[in-house]
Amino acid sequence: MVLQKIIKKIRKIIPNKSHVSPETTLSKLGATVLGKLTIDIAPIVSMCEGSSIIIEDGVSLISSPTTNPSGILHPCTLITQRPGAIIHLGKDSGMSGVTICCMKKVVIGEYVGLGANVKVFDNDFHPTNPYLRKFDNNANIPCEEIMIDDFAWIGADSIILKGVHIGYGAVVGAGSVVTSDIPPLTIYAGNPAKFIKNVEITIEQRAALFGNKNGN
Repeated sequence: MVLQKIIKKIRKIIPNKSHVSPETTLSKLGATVLGKLTIDIAPIVSMCEGSSIIIEDGVSLISSPTTNPSGILHPCTLITQRPGAIIHLGKDSGMSGVTICCMKKVVIGEYVGLGANVKVFDNDFHPTNPYLRKFDNNANIPCEEIMIDDFAWIGADSIILKGVHIGYGAVVGAGSVVTSDIPPLTIYAGNPAKFIKNVEITIEQRAALFGNKNGN
């Protein structure tokens, strides 16, 4: 609450006179923007040459604790770490203070929600071999693509690790560490995340959202 009051006072003293659109802001940072976005504070974007960040229509990137009171600790951060790496944010997905670090590929589906401070890492950042960490830290870093399907919800402060596929409509409890695939329309939580129960949804609701999808 104290931080929010300080930020409000600063904004009164130094009003925001920027009229640059969110789409222009992201485009200038190197992203490919395919529609209208919602951004309160410019995210941190760092792109390796030859990589891409694709952001579809309706995406929300929320970074201010005054916009979302759920405990955002830092701006949304999108980082591609190797040539050819791809981050793709699907239509109407939303995220708050989320960090995505990508060496290979991270795909966020449509209407996916990523809660405050969620981290998505498709790589280990460093070799497991201590000799390589000291003398060749960029060698042999394991990386596997991550996919989070439509309408999944990832609770605040969760960490999604390399190679994970989270099925459509799945829910990950807050503070979880996801190290393996999660089937559609299930709820997982914990470290490592484990099955809790199935999502309660009627046949009609499922059909309206997902049609005749079955399995992962």
